[in-house]
Amino acid sequence: MFRRTLTVVAVVTVALAGQLTAASGAYAASSTAGTYTGIDGYPLRQLPTSCITTPQAGTVYLHDMVLAGAGGRHLGYTNCSESTSYHRESRAWDWGMNASDGFEAARVNEVLTWLLSTDERGNAHANARRLGIGEIIWNRRIISLWSSTSNKNWVSYGGSNPHTDHVHFSMSWAGARKETSFFRSRNSTPLFALSDSLSSNANTLPFFYYGFGASEVITGDWDSYLGDGIGLYDPTTWTFYLRNCPCTGGNADVVVRLGNFGDKPIAGDWDGDGRDDIGVYRPSNQTFYFHMLDGDPAPAPIRYGDAGDLPIIGDWNGDGRDDIGVYRPSNITFYKITGGAVPFGNFGDIPIVGDWITDGIAEIGVYRPSNSTFYFLTVSDTRTVTRVQPYGDPGAIPVIGDWNGNGQDTQGVIFL
Repeated sequence: MFRRTLTVVAVVTVALAGQLTAASGAYAASSTAGTYTGIDGYPLRQLPTSCITTPQAGTVYLHDMVLAGAGGRHLGYTNCSESTSYHRESRAWDWGMNASDGFEAARVNEVLTWLLSTDERGNAHANARRLGIGEIIWNRRIISLWSSTSNKNWVSYGGSNPHTDHVHFSMSWAGARKETSFFRSRNSTPLFALSDSLSSNANTLPFFYYGFGASEVITGDWDSYLGDGIGLYDPTTWTFYLRNCPCTGGNADVVVRLGNFGDKPIAGDWDGDGRDDIGVYRPSNQTFYFHMLDGDPAPAPIRYGDAGDLPIIGDWNGDGRDDIGVYRPSNITFYKITGGAVPFGNFGDIPIVGDWITDGIAEIGVYRPSNSTFYFLTVSDTRTVTRVQPYGDPGAIPVIGDWNGNGQDTQGVIFL
């Protein structure tokens, strides 16, 4: 029941204190590290050469995703009268938002933060690159991400239109045609390789496939029966897809829409009833938001951590309720809201949490992608022990859970 941040059925749409927005879209069924295993280079700049009036598929996807999550107005894809604009080839989209409207400006900031932030693997402008976005203009500023641009930061925009009433996006041909990693990964199905033994260097449970690639993985005991199941979180539609077992086949047992651009999924037993619930961590304001799967009132949001932190969840004191914490990559340190800071790991490690010794208290650890190895830290009154276990191959993504219901959390990895 210790949750590791590392998702047909009736769909539940939720909103918490006006902070979380419902999103549209569903799938038959992103963990501090989502299941993006690659990153595109900065997009190639190809100037428009002809008039194309049919909107490009990737541009339409960007439109649908942004309007579903952040609202606003569609101001068009195509304008063949602009000979040097990417609108000429329908590789651009204008998103109607007003910079002088505080609410709309805040929503724009959420979307741009999601697009331009550095991801957990250190890739700058990660989601913009994966989508194939080469240029953004907003509120008298422009950022150019084309591979030929030396300064990939916001700079003043001196064009005749200040773009205070809309955001302009230009896309590469690869992004416009949905040929970038963002779209390729959505078409892949993750392969889960799980072990119910901490000492095993290979899976002891059958391999299984589940979900889609552009998702983030969580685990939890959603039904208080026979250990943990798995879950996927779609960061583009803010939807959890929860499965009661670590197994292949079938649709999600529970589907919940919850969150906003840039949110990270979390799971834990918030009320001590033996079942895990869900929530999100919002990096933009360092706040945890909680949702109860049984419909009971959720705990109030909690602000904790600093910019750049990653969420972790565990029962740090053994009281039967999971608590929050953060892992700070900048100083490779775990922080628990119940107190205490524990430096552990190396730069580039991925944090994990679990009960390694079945004492009812969550411990920490890391997965090191550079050598495909788990490092489990156990701290007792008398000693500190680090168990080192090679597991997985290059490109694997760690996942932790109590797969057989014996009270011990063990390792697994996901491959795309």
